Amino acid sequence: PEEPPAEMRLSLVIVHHDAPECLKACLDSIARTASDLAPEVIVVDNASARAPEGIESPPGTVWIRNGDNRGFGAAVNQGAARGGGDVLVALNADIEFQPGALQALFGFFRENAAERLGPVGGRLLFPDGSAQPSCGPFPTLAGLLWRRLLPPVSRKYYLREPVPGPVDWVTGAFLAVRRPVFEELGGFDEEFFLYYEDVDLCLRARERGYPAHFRPEATACHRHPLAARPAPGPGLRRVIRESRLRYFRKHRPSWESRLLERLD
Repeated sequence: PEEPPAEMRLSLVIVHHDAPECLKACLDSIARTASDLAPEVIVVDNASARAPEGIESPPGTVWIRNGDNRGFGAAVNQGAARGGGDVLVALNADIEFQPGALQALFGFFRENAAERLGPVGGRLLFPDGSAQPSCGPFPTLAGLLWRRLLPPVSRKYYLREPVPGPVDWVTGAFLAVRRPVFEELGGFDEEFFLYYEDVDLCLRARERGYPAHFRPEATACHRHPLAARPAPGPGLRRVIRESRLRYFRKHRPSWESRLLERLD
């Protein structure tokens, strides 16, 4: 493979909403573990009631404060447009990196500069150190129905053994992608307010010949994954349902989406 350019840079886009303690820990972990990479850090605040004031951030951090909550994908697109890194990393604010995680992730892109890489995700852990599902199969109606018998944390995701390799999709909580690929795809589909925008991005990348990959050597703690939280309230349930239906209408046979509308 040809040598990547020496000036290759990493842009981290952190989406924040009402979790300043988590954001502080995320920024602290970047400063603590990745100062040698000098990553570009962009924080997009989605109209938080609890504004992230007084938080120390790496030098040069860009702050974008939205007057309304634009959703995850739209916020990442907004941050990516402000950045200049060759590799973009979309992050939830409740991600905390372990030492060497971003170096391993960036190294994977550098070592495979000539390969057609799609989105790349790292290995996530719960706060107690146990493995957290971070990738999954592309949804089908049959798969969706039988997976409803599983615990909530396993319905969308599967727990992959810590072995690197291609996967269907990786979670947007910690998702890296080359800027040219991200731009070719048009970024995240902003019609997904929350949930399934990562699956959609990875499927569109796969269709263009850029498969997603799982890299367990890039490890981070994800403190509050959606699938592991207590039963969501009616507002969040509605958002999840709308995102799921949008994915099926966009990517699956019409009869599946029609049947799913009746079952949901």
